[in-house]
Formats: sequence, structure tokens, C-alpha cells
Amino acid sequence: MYVRPHLARGGEDFVFENLQNPGASRLKLDIYDKDHYNRDDNLGEVVYHLGTLKCHKGPQEFKLGLMKHPGTITFTLDNKGQWGFGKKKGILSPECNICVLQ
Repeated sequence: MYVRPHLARGGEDFVFENLQNPGASRLKLDIYDKDHYNRDDNLGEVVYHLGTLKCHKGPQEFKLGLMKHPGTITFTLDNKGQWGFGKKKGILSPECNICVLQ
């Protein structure tokens, strides 16, 4: 699965491989600011249940509200259409254990 957070200065890709059961997993994103002289502040968090991710080729963009603090985060998930909600049972792909966070 690919995950790409949309940051003010550009995003990074995070790749998660060999997930045993990605549809039963959750992705938790903790958001911090970047301070040069002080400790970075926690701006909030979001939890996304991967079992609700559609089985779809191509990136899927999400904008979720932060828990505990005001604000939102926008990020993209891409499961390459290998697994997810709506996938027909009994059809397995050799790449279903690769996930990328964009």
C-alpha cells in the first residue's frame, strides 16, 4: 500500500510490505509541527481503518479531521487494486502483500 501525505513542502511516500491481513489493519497518522528551538508539538492524529479502503487501481485521496484538535489532513492511499473493500473473494494476487502510503 502506498501512502502520500500532502505536506506544505511536498509529500513523501511510505511503503508497507508483507502485511498479513491489511484489511484488518489500521493506519494511524500522528501529526507534529517542526520547531527549530523547541520541542515539536503534537497537532493531532487520525486513524484510518484499511478495511474500508476500496479495491481500486490507482490512488485514493482522503481528507480527514484530526482527533482531539481542530484541523484536517489530506493523504493518498494506493493498494494497487490488489485488496480492499469490494474485491471478489477467492481471487488472490502475488502483490497483495505490498502496500504503499503516499
